[in-house]
Amino acid sequence: MNLILKRYQSKPLYLHTYFFFIYILGVLAMGFYIRKPLTILCLFGFFLSFLGTFWSTKILIFQCFSNNPNGPFLLYKNKLCLIKCEGKGVESFLFNREKFLLIDQQIISLSPNIEISFEKLRKGPVIENYHLYPPNEFLVPRPSFFTLFKEQCVSPLFSFQVTSSLLMCFDEHIMSSLISTAMIIFVEATFVLSRVSTMKIFRKLEHKTYLLKRLNRGDGKLISETVSSVDLRPGDKIVIDSPINLPCDMVILEGSCAVNEAMLSGESVPLFKEELIGKTPILNLKEHKKHILFAGTSIEKLYSPMTSIVLRTSYNTEQGMLLNKMLHSDDIKYDPEALKFILSLSLISLINCFFTFKYSKKTGYPLFIDLIILFTNTIPFELPMEMGLSIQSAVKNLMSKKVYCLEPFRITLAGKVDVCCFDKTGTLVDSKLEVKKVVFSNENTGKVLTCCQNLIDVDGVIKGDPLDMAIFLSDFEKVPYKILQQFSFTSELKRQGVVAEIGNSKNKLMFCMKGAPEQIEKHLKVVPSTYTTYKKYATEGHRVIALACKELSIHDIKLSPNRLTDRAYLEKDLEFCGFALLGSSLREYANEMCTTLREAGLKVLMITGDNLLTAISVADQLNIKGKGVEGHDIDKVLNDTDFKDYSIFGRADPRHKELIIKKYQSLGFHTMMVGDGTNDVGALKSADVGVAMLEPEEVVSNVQAKKTQLSFFEQIKSDAASLESIKPGDASMAAPFTVKSNSLKSIINIIQQGRSSLVTTIQMYKILALNSIISAFLYMVLDILGVKFSDPQMVSIGILSSIGFTAITQPKSLESISTQRPITSIFSLYIFSSILSQSIIQVSSLYLVYKNIPCPKPAEKFEPSELNTVLFIVSSIQTITVLICNYIGRPFREDLFENKLLGFSILAIFGFISNIFLKFHPDLNELINVVDIAKHIKFVVPLCVSIIILCYICEKISFRLFMIKRS
Repeated sequence: MNLILKRYQSKPLYLHTYFFFIYILGVLAMGFYIRKPLTILCLFGFFLSFLGTFWSTKILIFQCFSNNPNGPFLLYKNKLCLIKCEGKGVESFLFNREKFLLIDQQIISLSPNIEISFEKLRKGPVIENYHLYPPNEFLVPRPSFFTLFKEQCVSPLFSFQVTSSLLMCFDEHIMSSLISTAMIIFVEATFVLSRVSTMKIFRKLEHKTYLLKRLNRGDGKLISETVSSVDLRPGDKIVIDSPINLPCDMVILEGSCAVNEAMLSGESVPLFKEELIGKTPILNLKEHKKHILFAGTSIEKLYSPMTSIVLRTSYNTEQGMLLNKMLHSDDIKYDPEALKFILSLSLISLINCFFTFKYSKKTGYPLFIDLIILFTNTIPFELPMEMGLSIQSAVKNLMSKKVYCLEPFRITLAGKVDVCCFDKTGTLVDSKLEVKKVVFSNENTGKVLTCCQNLIDVDGVIKGDPLDMAIFLSDFEKVPYKILQQFSFTSELKRQGVVAEIGNSKNKLMFCMKGAPEQIEKHLKVVPSTYTTYKKYATEGHRVIALACKELSIHDIKLSPNRLTDRAYLEKDLEFCGFALLGSSLREYANEMCTTLREAGLKVLMITGDNLLTAISVADQLNIKGKGVEGHDIDKVLNDTDFKDYSIFGRADPRHKELIIKKYQSLGFHTMMVGDGTNDVGALKSADVGVAMLEPEEVVSNVQAKKTQLSFFEQIKSDAASLESIKPGDASMAAPFTVKSNSLKSIINIIQQGRSSLVTTIQMYKILALNSIISAFLYMVLDILGVKFSDPQMVSIGILSSIGFTAITQPKSLESISTQRPITSIFSLYIFSSILSQSIIQVSSLYLVYKNIPCPKPAEKFEPSELNTVLFIVSSIQTITVLICNYIGRPFREDLFENKLLGFSILAIFGFISNIFLKFHPDLNELINVVDIAKHIKFVVPLCVSIIILCYICEKISFRLFMIKRS
């Protein structure tokens, strides 16, 4: 790829631009011209410039680097990368753990091209730049707690929070400032602990090192040697002669095996993998998956030593690319709504700063400090902290219900879900199947049932697909057999077949096949008149499997051995051997879940690979209404105007499931996909909310059972232990939500928690916006009047309001889902009108205080006064009012009076205010620096009551006028 390469060299430390501010201070000190404003400006400039080097690569380069065509650093995709010399005019660098070469001013990716011709694979492909490939290591970063905490400390949001809090020290609020700063640091530390736990989960993906036999190298050199798996490179031809966890992606040239690909797909059923046979023109990752072994998956059983060609290594493997994506999911993501919200408040802050500058009686340094404090305190630095606490609480609540979430930002998306899509087998019905009956059987039926399967014996334990297991465990006469050739089941073909020696005679070969009745019908020599009765069995809810076979001529096979692999020949002119009717019961809580979702106004879909008639039968049991469609007709329906009328999709392949999800998203709907296996992976990743249903493990419930009476830090460790109990193969790779329960009630729990978290987020924006607007005008009034709040006053109201905020950020979901839909954005007429009307009332109350309470003589330091006391009371009432009037409870989360922590904080604030008037504890009044205001009680009490009543009325009117109830 042709790029204009920009290379840089690091400047000496003393020439870094941020030291410019320190040099200015030094010059001023030498001239004895040190002034507070200049000192603060220089120090502020120094820290802002220094932190800027962590926030922006461009700022880092401007301050710390100089242009140099031969410099050791390269700017690539807005990131500085260290260049390493590889010799002979070749250089390299790492970008997101992927290695790139730098040759003749061109950047060359070392990600190998796996679209190789079959002929080249057989010979052993010669890989360009073979020796420059990195070691085949798969090491997950191991940052310590302090390393991650340092990253948090230099982030823009954390820096802004701490700066805003510490600035209060300059306004004599030292205690309040230090407490706020300590809280911010404490909360950030808990976030870091959560990240550390997530990194521990990722470490389970690291590969073991094995000794393997290499036959030739990817540079064309023929050699037979034993090498470490770390030394493997693309193009190496290796031999695997024992079951291992695969260290790289490779294609099988000779041999076969059964592998467990749960690490990638979430489905632990062993899959049969065989050698690449025939004249395949070009290797294709999607079409030839049954011939490709993927890194991180494990070989369950080796049928014969395998010769394979290494395709991809290290972070270029399928698993490596997935992990890279997951590691980058921790990068800071700025919510567009949050940025708009902060910009809106910044505008209000600037207006307040202008009026303060114009009307304040202060000048010089005091005015400068007041303007900075006013601006920073208008923008709520609590926002990221409060949002983080809310998400952590939601994750913990779900965890207690055996729902594990590795992408917490999707919890609020669950609150917006409109369409719920479900796989059938293993999701709506149990994965455990049972053979109910075999109809139209003949003398060959037992042979087909015996031979045509992919079961494997692993250390005496039979493993395989649930359907094959059900047939194996059913009661029919089994015959001795030996499989010579196997064609595994695929979702696309909907059938499988085997060539087997039947009985003890090597002279009797048979091809056996089973699959979907409509597919098997195409390959029968004679279709019986009774064949269509499979539709009747399907409507009764059975999963119908058609059976067929034919005897093979030993003479023909000897003359043409290739016929054993000629599928077209083998699948022609088969004899019908009957139908196997299988069934399974509905999963626990399936009926109740579908009823709850439907009554809540959500659309419920079933998307299954089974026959449409079987799907309709199950849909009838679950009362899922809508048209049904199957197979290739799904493609037509996706483009129809009446697409939304369809609720049942049969014979859907993995591509269909993903397309249905994306179609609804293109129509503006939020989607949920619930599945349990490989066929659902694409849809699980595409959906707004993907849920993988897994079998429960006792270890998880045991961990949960011990979490009753634990300290805070023990609770964090216990939560981490529960999270770490999720193996990376437990479909957590495929879906952001992993459910370890037999019950589908977990789906209701996710949506309930999603709605609760969503309204909590909206509520938090609204409350913080009101508090910021009130604070802006309050500080402006205080500054203009020359009045201050004392440090104890700031601390007391800050602690009590923080308890209230904490109570709001701990949403508890309800047991039901309402038909009323939660509002999904803060930028709506309802929110705007509510904030505007309440703000007018709150600001007007400050004006009334100014007009009715005598103003004392302005003082530089705090002095108790009647105006200060009244403003303190009104400020406390405003805090209560905002919490009470804007609390969103039922039908989305617990009501105001059910939230005990919030109720306690409100009563505590009322107690503080009552004590000022009634003087239960005079010492407490003295501690918070308030004075007797008995002569103003007839003004203050009605004012406080009016604030609460009027704001409540404004909120309710705004809700009734503008809140849209979606059905």
